[in-house]
Amino acid sequence: MKIDMTIKKRNEDTWLVRIFLGRDENGKIKHFNATVKGKRKDAEIFETKKKES
Repeated sequence: MKIDMTIKKRNEDTWLVRIFLGRDENGKIKHFNATVKGKRKDAEIFETKKKES
């Protein structure tokens, strides 16, 4: 199953990692959001760890 994730730059050395969780019983979209401080590589590492868990 493909997991939809995005990484967006928020500020200098701050990244938003957003993971699509699916829809609830009413059809509303659910996301998991996490702010990662550091370089983009740090956000990619966080994203990879979340994919594995």
